[in-house]
Amino acid sequence: MVLPWKSAEAWCKKGRAYAEQKQYTRAFECYDRAIQQSTGSGAVWYHKGLALAATGRHQEAIDCFDQAIKIEPTCARFWQARGQAMYDIGEYREAAASSGQAVKLAPDSVAAWLIRGHALQKIGLTPEAIACYDRVVMLEPDRVDAWFTRGTA
Repeated sequence: MVLPWKSAEAWCKKGRAYAEQKQYTRAFECYDRAIQQSTGSGAVWYHKGLALAATGRHQEAIDCFDQAIKIEPTCARFWQARGQAMYDIGEYREAAASSGQAVKLAPDSVAAWLIRGHALQKIGLTPEAIACYDRVVMLEPDRVDAWFTRGTA
């Protein structure tokens, strides 16, 4: 029997708390303990990936997001995080593809539309990027950064 304070969920929550405090070494230890106990949780892999990305370890973060997606392929936030990490390392086509999957799963995700728009713009698909920014301003008309990016695309 796993004691409640030593469950995978508890380790994940503890890891998130450490990550919020930017104590990433401790956060990684907690996420690894959670993964040892429950490899079937996409959320643990996702949160570990976010912490890795926050420390600039983008390729490791992508590996974690890939694990999360393997477990829960219909979770938009996993695809969105993968898209952001791909964008951060300059893999714009992959970023566009991952964020594209995110917006298919969650059409109202402003963050995913923005990532997709930025990635499409980087690979020279300006009309498609503008369509993404149009979607953002439709969802959030007061979103100044989307209006600005759309105007300068």
